[in-house]
Amino acid sequence: MTSISTGIERRVTQRTWLRKTLRCSQVEAVASSTMTATGDNFFNAFAIYLQASIVQMGWLTAFPQFFGAMFQLLSVWLGAYIRRRVLIVTFAVIQALVVAGMAVLALFHPQWGMLALIVLAIFYHAGANVIQPQWRAWMGSIVPPRRRGVFLLHAHA
Repeated sequence: MTSISTGIERRVTQRTWLRKTLRCSQVEAVASSTMTATGDNFFNAFAIYLQASIVQMGWLTAFPQFFGAMFQLLSVWLGAYIRRRVLIVTFAVIQALVVAGMAVLALFHPQWGMLALIVLAIFYHAGANVIQPQWRAWMGSIVPPRRRGVFLLHAHA
């Protein structure tokens, strides 16, 4: 085998890997958007179901976003010490557990349900805000520079 044919095979393998990776990334983006559309947008409706007071509704709106922003800053710092993939997978699992916790909360409707919803919403937003900068940096490192803008536009559209 010549070095030319080895180089061609390597490029074909890299292209195949890149196409598969980008397809998986787009599927993940759709799943993430679906979770946002079916989750975040209904926290206030869920709070009404749990008979939240006006003050509790304010906390549900403010605290998760505030702590989520803090976790986004933490994500940038953590990214220097922990591999992106580990951070993304770990916090995606945390988010999945939080969503499962919200489902349990809906089933049992405990007296302290509103407090639990606020805490779960904080962890939900924290997970999302740790994942976002790491995922974007990861995709930015994978997608070739000439395709990056178009790919990220489609992934977030």
